[in-house]
Amino acid sequence: MIDEASRILKEIIPESYVSLRQGIGLQTQDTIKEHVNYVLPLQKLYEFPKLFEGLESIEGIEFKVVLTSLEEAFLNFSKVEVQQ
Repeated sequence: MIDEASRILKEIIPESYVSLRQGIGLQTQDTIKEHVNYVLPLQKLYEFPKLFEGLESIEGIEFKVVLTSLEEAFLNFSKVEVQQ
């Protein structure tokens, strides 16, 4: 499911990249729910409807869009700079 979503995302918005990927815990006894965050460039906003259409075609997937504030973007950028 996540691999299919990643394929669609890279096909429609190749500049996108993963900022976080983690297992969230047990959804059922033998299934781990996976959570992936992607960073999408605002310059590709016109591609979002096509992207959402593709993601909605995947059975069982949930997604949401979050627009970070300038302060959050700055903090994330600072964190990356400090780690390097």
